Amino acid sequence: MKKTLWILFLCAMAILSFGAVKELQPQKIIIVPDLPAALTVTLSLNKPEGSVYQPGELITMTVVTNKDAYVVIYDTEANGRTTILFPNLYQPDNFVKANQPLSIPQGYKLKIGNEIGKEYVQVVASTKQFATYNQWAKVFSATNPFLEATKDAESELQKLIQKIIIVPDTPQPEWNSFSTFFYVGQKPQIPATVDFTSSPSGAQIMLDGNWIQKTTPYKAIMTEGWHFVRYTLPGYRTHEENFYLSQGMVKLIHATLIPETPPVAVLNVNSLPPGANIFLDGALKGSTPMTVQNITPGTHVLRLTLRGFQPFEQPVPFVAGQTQTLNITLVPEVVILKGTLTLNVTPADATIYVDGVEYQVFGGRASLSLDAGNHTLSVSRRDYESQTIPFTIFGNQLTTLNVTLLPSKGTMEISSDPSGAAIYINGSDTGYRTSATGKLTMTIDPGTYEFRLRKDGYQDWVQTKTISPGVNAPLHVILQPNMAKLTVAANTGAMLYIDGKPYGTVSVGQPFSLNVPPGNHEILLVKEGYYSFISIFLMETGKTYDLNPYLTPIY
Repeated sequence: MKKTLWILFLCAMAILSFGAVKELQPQKIIIVPDLPAALTVTLSLNKPEGSVYQPGELITMTVVTNKDAYVVIYDTEANGRTTILFPNLYQPDNFVKANQPLSIPQGYKLKIGNEIGKEYVQVVASTKQFATYNQWAKVFSATNPFLEATKDAESELQKLIQKIIIVPDTPQPEWNSFSTFFYVGQKPQIPATVDFTSSPSGAQIMLDGNWIQKTTPYKAIMTEGWHFVRYTLPGYRTHEENFYLSQGMVKLIHATLIPETPPVAVLNVNSLPPGANIFLDGALKGSTPMTVQNITPGTHVLRLTLRGFQPFEQPVPFVAGQTQTLNITLVPEVVILKGTLTLNVTPADATIYVDGVEYQVFGGRASLSLDAGNHTLSVSRRDYESQTIPFTIFGNQLTTLNVTLLPSKGTMEISSDPSGAAIYINGSDTGYRTSATGKLTMTIDPGTYEFRLRKDGYQDWVQTKTISPGVNAPLHVILQPNMAKLTVAANTGAMLYIDGKPYGTVSVGQPFSLNVPPGNHEILLVKEGYYSFISIFLMETGKTYDLNPYLTPIY
């Protein structure tokens, strides 16, 4: 069976013949959390960071996370064109187990392209699947195995990454990133020296998108080009700076860190009617009318409750030094009937949403108190087909729903040489035949099957394969023609030729046997001092032919 190895030529960045390496500003293309995250991810290449690759050279990479996570890898060249290297058509599953290295590529090759210069590779990891993953998976095809993210990384890449990691859930999932770089063709020969300092010292350092586990003061040897650094220290504002290094430069990056503004916001709360309980971020502060002191800057959730009236709740932004006054009219309470939904789901660890709100499932069972009326249930799990079910809750009544998810189907893309072969699965003819174009895609339930390809005049091809949920398994088969068996025994040792091709010596007393394709064949036996034997035989598939020629000596 042939296995086609797909090659993606990584985009590189150009070097001018007599000038500096062409490159982008990493501050504009690399996204990194504001502070070091509990989730960590690393990306290593088959050469150290900053190494030189030549066009056409193979490159591999390894990703490791400290938690189960989903990852996406971007490759960015100097002109801003960015390609999603992973996931792709050949490695569509972007789930990475904690502390288990993932090697890329697997089953295909990655080669360095012809664009010369400095190239960035950035991996982003998230504890939740990315918002656009399903869109990517639908676009993957044989003609489009790797997706282009953008042609203008400095303007668009950070926004694109923010959309896929920040939009999916509230609260946001854990996420982190890691970036590295290499040169294609050549790199600057003379490094620069940078002293990173701050006042006060001890600030954590993020350099070019990676938290380097160093604090100020710190000295580093760095390459020519654009870089950016971020200092963080508890109790002080974050400082970030973009800078450029020339070859051989010695540069000082110093920041005088500014203390955080003290929390001095104030809120005056009045309600109609008065006497409502005041909660700020869930903590009881008193009752209206009241002045709430010492509120930390930022957005807080204000909630008022009063018996016989609907709760009032809204987020309120606060700025240090600001005093706000809110006058709130409470709305009389409306009695809303409730009903109970009992839900049984299989598999037991499926995720359920009712009207877009996630609920916990314990042992495949959940009991929910819901408002009377129409609702929508969504049940999903990785490697299973999701279900969306509308249902109605009636006041003071019990509603029971039983939901069983079916495993996601896999696909098998089958081709054969020659085409027109019948496809059997577990001994049964599927009725499908490989088409004139040589390709046929079948949708199959996950599991292990015996596949058989059968075509008149050719030997059956049989193999057992496992179909995984949601995975496309390409299969190409070269069918072997049926053969005839020929046995040759001569009265003297002679060289055997079939259709002009030598096959070896036929020894006396040792018949020479071999398989030959059906059809007409020229049989020739040659020995010095003897007349040659030559004849043409028609051989049919599956038959055995015994040939006992007698070679006559030349007197």
